[in-house]
Amino acid sequence: PRETQSSSALYLVDRDGANMRMLRAPQAQGLRTPAWSPDGTALYITALDTEQLADGSYRERPAILRIDVASSAEQLFLENARDLVLSAITDQIAYISPNASGLGVELRLAASDGGQHRSLIAADTFEELAAPRFAPDGSSLIVAARGEQRSQGSPLDTLSAWLVPSTAHAHGTPWDIWRVDLASGALHAITALREDEPHAAFSPNGSEIVVHGVGGIYRMDVTGTRLRRIDPLGGYGGIDWAR
Repeated sequence: PRETQSSSALYLVDRDGANMRMLRAPQAQGLRTPAWSPDGTALYITALDTEQLADGSYRERPAILRIDVASSAEQLFLENARDLVLSAITDQIAYISPNASGLGVELRLAASDGGQHRSLIAADTFEELAAPRFAPDGSSLIVAARGEQRSQGSPLDTLSAWLVPSTAHAHGTPWDIWRVDLASGALHAITALREDEPHAAFSPNGSEIVVHGVGGIYRMDVTGTRLRRIDPLGGYGGIDWAR
């Protein structure tokens, strides 16, 4: 039998909870990670479909939709993409894209119109990636990554890494937050939390990072120093830092 398909709606509401209106009626798609355009006229959101493979199994097929806030009109912006985020100052976007080989996902950078794509984190670097965020100055990105960083070897090395049994964990392989410099591509670990699906956000001035995970909410300097848990109540879902 076919896997159960999610159904989600998208609503717009004032900060005080008033004037709620529907931007997108429920459809046979899951929705996640909405992101505002820098000028506030549109929302970009991941829509998750499923497709049946030749062996009868199903896999997730993500796409990014652009929804006009005034008219609710929507258009397909990017196929085979999810978790899009926009830079307010560099006219760039970043998103997660499943690799064509099916062996992983990569973090990609592009122009705000969807052109000039390039890979920032290759698909064989981590087991999974999620929830990228631009630094306020546009110089770097933070992203949640699952598993240990792999060396960039040959395609045979990559396949071998996926076939070798990994260490078992009670709730899956742990995640942490990594930072990638846009100019050099240098990748640095920010946390060693070993969390479950954490999401991170910069402070408005870019000097601090806050992380929301199952184990709580954490606050730290942008380098990962002065780490402290500011709330023990965690869970799954995103986080933002209001200006």
